[in-house]
Amino acid sequence: MHKFFQQYTDSTIILEYPPQSNPPRYKIISKTDELISSYTYEPTDTTWKSISKK
Repeated sequence: MHKFFQQYTDSTIILEYPPQSNPPRYKIISKTDELISSYTYEPTDTTWKSISKK
């Protein structure tokens, strides 16, 4: 994710939510030319937690 924003945007701010929000969530603000965009990234696969316990 970080490499994508490094390549395609002028500047980016990525905020990670505290560890109690499992799986982790991110808020992203990016700027390309004169356009400012805001994103929320949340993994769709929530089974990772039960797999990681094995």
